[in-house]
Amino acid sequence: MPSAEIPQLHFQYTTVPIEISYDGRQLQARVLKPDIATLKYESRRYHLHRLIFHTPAEHRIGEDIFDLEVQLEHQDASGKGRLFLALFFNEGHKHPELEGLVNRLPKRAGYSKRIANFDIGRLLSSDQHKYYRYVGSQTYPPCEEGVLWVLMARPSSASRLQIDRIAALIEGRGRPVQPLLSRMILEKL
Repeated sequence: MPSAEIPQLHFQYTTVPIEISYDGRQLQARVLKPDIATLKYESRRYHLHRLIFHTPAEHRIGEDIFDLEVQLEHQDASGKGRLFLALFFNEGHKHPELEGLVNRLPKRAGYSKRIANFDIGRLLSSDQHKYYRYVGSQTYPPCEEGVLWVLMARPSSASRLQIDRIAALIEGRGRPVQPLLSRMILEKL
């Protein structure tokens, strides 16, 4: 993968209210105040709209397969520019911010729960400067192309129980890893 002079990510994440829901296929958390959780990248500001959970992860980095992927879906002010930030988790220590979310997971499809104060920034690994970037498609129907993907290079840890609680709802419902085809992956390491 080519290493290029690609810009830093500028996170302006804060504590936000979210509504976590499960529709029988997808576990997601809608950010109820997207204006206060933003990411600036390449002089463009993206607002965080939702978090989507996948286990196992829908992406790989090299041969590394991750236990859990949380995709943070952002949109620019026009609503047309989209950036997905992929955070990865492997089995290890309990993740404190995921714990509050896991404890409020809907028990079955069609239900949702609100969390008044969810700190998005605490989901990020300690190394926020190393990542991979490519232009691809969203991973759920209609799988639209032209989406900017940023994959954080360093996974965080989550407990086996946290991963299993999420997997109990959604395991096996993710999209398989797609071929690269002619996509160029840039790395910021």
